Amino acid sequence: SGELSVSDKLARVQELDEESFRWRCGGGVDDSAAKCDHAFVLATTKSQEDKLDELMATLRAFVDASRMLHNVRDDTGKNIACFWLRLERGSSWDPLLRKHGMAALDSYAHVAVAWQPSP
Repeated sequence: SGELSVSDKLARVQELDEESFRWRCGGGVDDSAAKCDHAFVLATTKSQEDKLDELMATLRAFVDASRMLHNVRDDTGKNIACFWLRLERGSSWDPLLRKHGMAALDSYAHVAVAWQPSP
């Protein structure tokens, strides 16, 4: 049909949205029982995505880092999921990323997310 399913990956990285998070990690993004201890996220802006050569170089480096993090799971037992967050599609993340250091002129950011048990 030409449509992507929640398990499909773009450039070997799964795009982050609520459905793909649930499929990969179980639970919801605020669920401390999720099977992902942490997430490593590449957030890209539309301007970065429009520069295909730069985007592919950024994705390549992110995929390499994700592979290394996958090996950490074997050593530590921690499950680290890697996702690609396209800010054009997930604009509600933009204010949070800006609050935590992503500058207005940045075209991408790497974000580490950890879940803490709810009080």
